[in-house]
Amino acid sequence: MNKNLKIAFLIVVIQFLLQWQKLDYPNLLYLAVITAGVFFIKSKGVFIYTFVQHAFLITSIVIQFVFEEYTITKDLFINCLYILLLFKLLETKNKNYFFLLSLCIFLTVANLINNQNIISSLLSAGSLILMVILLYQINQKEFISINLGNLKRFIIIILVTVPTIIVTYLVFPRAEINVSLFNNKIKNLGIPDKISLGTFQDITQNDQDVFSATFNQSVQQNQLYFRVKTFSFLNTQKEWLPLNTKIVFKDKPGYQPPPTVNANFLDYSVIIEGHDKKWIPVLDYALPNNDKRYNYYNFTYQLDKKIIKKNKFTFRSQANPPFQDISNQARGYYLQLPATVGNKLRTWANNNKKNQTDLSYLNLVMRHFEENKYFYNLSPLPIGNDYEKFFFESREGYCEYFAGTLTILARAAGIPARIVTGFYGGQYNSYGDFYSFAQEDAHSWVEAWVEGTGWVRLDPTQIIPLSRVRSNINNFQNNNTQAEGENILKMLNNNALELWVRYVNYQWENFLLNYDSVERNKFLDNLAKLEKTTIVQLIVNLLKYSIGFLLLIGIFFLIQKKDYSDILFFIMIKKLKLQEKRFETHQDIFNHLNNHKILQSIIQDYEKAKFFNTHIGFVKFVYNSYKILRLQKPMPSSSE
Repeated sequence: MNKNLKIAFLIVVIQFLLQWQKLDYPNLLYLAVITAGVFFIKSKGVFIYTFVQHAFLITSIVIQFVFEEYTITKDLFINCLYILLLFKLLETKNKNYFFLLSLCIFLTVANLINNQNIISSLLSAGSLILMVILLYQINQKEFISINLGNLKRFIIIILVTVPTIIVTYLVFPRAEINVSLFNNKIKNLGIPDKISLGTFQDITQNDQDVFSATFNQSVQQNQLYFRVKTFSFLNTQKEWLPLNTKIVFKDKPGYQPPPTVNANFLDYSVIIEGHDKKWIPVLDYALPNNDKRYNYYNFTYQLDKKIIKKNKFTFRSQANPPFQDISNQARGYYLQLPATVGNKLRTWANNNKKNQTDLSYLNLVMRHFEENKYFYNLSPLPIGNDYEKFFFESREGYCEYFAGTLTILARAAGIPARIVTGFYGGQYNSYGDFYSFAQEDAHSWVEAWVEGTGWVRLDPTQIIPLSRVRSNINNFQNNNTQAEGENILKMLNNNALELWVRYVNYQWENFLLNYDSVERNKFLDNLAKLEKTTIVQLIVNLLKYSIGFLLLIGIFFLIQKKDYSDILFFIMIKKLKLQEKRFETHQDIFNHLNNHKILQSIIQDYEKAKFFNTHIGFVKFVYNSYKILRLQKPMPSSSE
């Protein structure tokens, strides 16, 4: 296998690593097997008929369609590009790598567009550097090996390429075009369009990242309720649906209520993944500066277009909701219950509401969940959409079980109520002081209307004691056992490596998303406003650091040019105490150590240095010296 082919293999491996973050496990395994098979066939020189290759290629692409559920997506496009790359590698001969590199470039760019985190960016950069090196090599009359002696050629290429990329990124016009040629197939990301018992079972067991949030001040993690949708209508199948009629409040429709006097404002930013939907998670109660996309009736936020790529948004929230009095029409809507709701729930609500205020009754229901043996369980027994069976018999479920039942009990007692869905808690990153929210943080809770107060948040799952949690739940806290809850959170968030990686990735993505057309124009304006003395000083500093860097490289190459073969040979002799034995030539030493592969390679390098006009450079000297000094004892020889 020639060195060009090895470089090509390495490029393909990097392309696979770029892919694995976006692949499902079955498809990941499938592509890994194909990759290993192609590598084996190519390295062993196994002959395969062309029609067999084409048939397998078509089959592989069809299988990708199956994995993508027969939907043309970005992931399908990228996976097919990777498969074409593999088969192009299979048929590539000698130095004909041009089409292979062309596919690699397209694939690298596609991966960068699809995923711009720090790991993907570094892998893409490494792939591009290797591609430049391979292009440089195959365009030379003579083969130029990749070694430290020729490293300066490649460093010069990098020194020219990298600044060009940086300058281009900073000054090139930023396009504000949001174009999607493919569907986004994102499994179980976000909040569904309707809720029934069992809806959140798969959603809350998915660790896919959804968004991250940064605040201008410290916040309490147990107060981070990011809302996405509200569900107000219960149909005859006992499925909860979003608000589907224009509810008239006593406020003028579309009117933004004034902010609360002396309200505690909280400024925060959200970086959200492209999820192919319009919603953005916002805290109670967002004040996005008269933005018409904010629904002041249910405090949710939706864009005009779907979010198809990672974006950043900034909001301001206030601690207390602006009071809105609801009309009789709205009150009736939030009291609606179909006839299919069991009479036992209605009877229980009527009996317990007697001589109780609305707020005291709601607290009574919450205490009922806490004091009786209700269990939080991500794998409860299937009961269909029977809220009555959950409340009186099974008594185990997860957030929508509790939220739906509480909403029904509130409405049966004459209290307007609705289900709110979104994300709760998240994972705090102490390195970057931000919170990251995954799909497993999806949650549902209840809002009930209390006269004179407005909407009151109720979260029955948060009062379930930890001793009655039968399945793991991300960031589940018990308000009555705060110390225990804090210990659990500390344990969950104690993975320092993961937090650091998330921090670096967050900062990188934050930089990419912040540098839009506005920031680019600011950068150019600031450059234009610089005084001559400042520009001269910048040029001087740039030249100073560049000269210093080049001097370091020059010193390295001066050291590298010296031949360290004799010194290395002497170290080996001393380490192994071979001077105590009588050897007439170094070949005798070679024969003596012929069972030790490491030392054989050192002897071979020494022979090349002495007889073939090569030398052992400084880096190889340090590396081989380290290997020699690590030896505990000399290897036995086959002959003395």
